[in-house]
Amino acid sequence: MSREAGRRIESRLRECASYAPHGKVILVLRRHDQWIASHYRRYLKNGGSLPFEQFMDLTSSSPVLWGKDNLHYMQIISLAQRYFNSTPLVLFQEELQSNPNSFIKRLTSYTGTSCNHENIDLSPVHQSYSSKRLKVARYVGGLLFSATPLAHPHPAIHRAQRRVKLMFCHLILAFAHLIPEFLVGTDPLIPEVHLRRIREETLSDWNQCVEFASSNSPTSDPISLI
Repeated sequence: MSREAGRRIESRLRECASYAPHGKVILVLRRHDQWIASHYRRYLKNGGSLPFEQFMDLTSSSPVLWGKDNLHYMQIISLAQRYFNSTPLVLFQEELQSNPNSFIKRLTSYTGTSCNHENIDLSPVHQSYSSKRLKVARYVGGLLFSATPLAHPHPAIHRAQRRVKLMFCHLILAFAHLIPEFLVGTDPLIPEVHLRRIREETLSDWNQCVEFASSNSPTSDPISLI
């Protein structure tokens, strides 16, 4: 599930439903803690500098970027049901990793298509940078950029500013491997204690999603998650 989740997802669903109400919605979910951790790595790659516990703030009613309200997958499933005339297909990245044939079978059964599994390359395409490089990027990003940048109101200027910023970010990451390990430190990029808390607080939502996916699966195969 992309970064649209929890931010513009309802407006996007409403927009799509306005011209394709009979369309079919396919949601690919990932365990909450791993999903937000992935977003955090991308945030750092693109110049962000907040520590993880501020990037994903479970305690504040007005978080700086992401908060607890952004972690309700079942709410997104309910929105898809509200705006479209069909039950959404819910898939899981964990099943794609552990049992890709079952994942693909659900997808093709739902869409009424077919494919040759042997022709599908499941190799990772865009792997994350190392924790060392991202920690360097976080430090330098804090010196150069705002931790919570605002988009320029003029789209063309916004795109130009973003391109320049991303160019600098890629240069920072390219040279980050030259920094000695002892200068970077051994503290984890994302503390496990925070990931564990996210898992605990989202367990009910995750279980509901798995139950929904199982009850509405287009195949009889059991869902296999890591």
